[in-house]
Amino acid sequence: MPPGTRRHRHPHRLRRGPPRVEYELTELGEGLRAPVRAFTQWLTDHHGEIEAARARHDNA
Repeated sequence: MPPGTRRHRHPHRLRRGPPRVEYELTELGEGLRAPVRAFTQWLTDHHGEIEAARARHDNA
């Protein structure tokens, strides 16, 4: 090809995998981190009692 007639190609980036979105907590959301952890721990600590109460309710 003579100089000046070359075509320049721009790379076309193909997506690999599905589109991705990343999230992060806002300051307000960060304020929920400790209460949610405490609630999760309470659920873990009382799992047996919760299941027993469910069973009593289901069999009533």
